[in-house]
Amino acid sequence: MGYPFLFLMVVLAQIPRSMAQESGASAPYEPQQDYSRFMGRVTDKNREENILKVETEAGNARLLKTGDMVEFRPQYLGIPGGLCRGFVRDTEEKHIVFSVEALSLCSKKEYFRRGTLLSFFSPVLPRRVRDAVTLRARLLERREDFYNQLNDINHFIWSYDQQKVLARTGYERQIADLRRRMARSLNALISKKNDYIRLRGELARRLDAMDKDLAFYALNAPSRQKEFWEYDHESNLPVLKGPPAEDSSQEALDLKGRDLEHSVKLPF
Repeated sequence: MGYPFLFLMVVLAQIPRSMAQESGASAPYEPQQDYSRFMGRVTDKNREENILKVETEAGNARLLKTGDMVEFRPQYLGIPGGLCRGFVRDTEEKHIVFSVEALSLCSKKEYFRRGTLLSFFSPVLPRRVRDAVTLRARLLERREDFYNQLNDINHFIWSYDQQKVLARTGYERQIADLRRRMARSLNALISKKNDYIRLRGELARRLDAMDKDLAFYALNAPSRQKEFWEYDHESNLPVLKGPPAEDSSQEALDLKGRDLEHSVKLPF
């Protein structure tokens, strides 16, 4: 079902727009022209002679609607100044069907032969013509819009393969660009890792050297044990035999404490 529809769309799009306009060609609207008057010939009637079907020379009579009033008289053998009145019952392309009140108002005879030429007057027909002109202008705008849409659709359908190639090329170009950016990013990470490994070794070496320098330049607190021994010795307090050596380690202090405890007897 899709292929015949597509073929129909293509065929319609290939119809020249001028031909489409000629098929709906219309005479220009002239405000000074009297659209209320037109001519017609009787083509059919009922047995009672109160419903007539008339073929109009001007196609504007088809714009009349059911219930519109028309006045008419026969072109020949009519009563001078007399007008008959009728009401529209139906309209066709070139025919109108209307009911007649009384033929005696406009004709010397009580019937019309087929082919009788009638002169019509419709006070409402000019308004119908103006409305038709306005509506037709709107329809022409809509049709122009539809033609533009159809042209765009057909252009896309005809250039589908080209559009597909262009879309694929664009995406492939983006993919290739993403791959290049990914490769650059990964290479940058690898290079950063190698730099950080070298930097880690350099920092470790410098920290070791800094620890050695800190140990070298560290100052020891001066020992005051000798000063205390001299003070105790002068004060005749129990002390060791000689001044203690300059050893501030905890093990040395413990040993000296044990010697003092064994060698000196406290008076208490």
